[in-house]
Amino acid sequence: MWKVEIVRVYKSSNLLYEHEDKVIFEVNSLEEASEITSMFDKYAVGEYKYSITRKKENKEGEE
Repeated sequence: MWKVEIVRVYKSSNLLYEHEDKVIFEVNSLEEASEITSMFDKYAVGEYKYSITRKKENKEGEE
């Protein structure tokens, strides 16, 4: 399992405040992660930062 985190940081219209939008996806493969980041590259407005990390999975019987 992989965790895809996409962050956009932008300033308010009066440039006094900084805002952050963040979305997180969990996917089964790096191919799926690539599809998500490609979609943001193609359709999103502004500059985004991507982070893809392997999600640690619990063994059976562990909580």
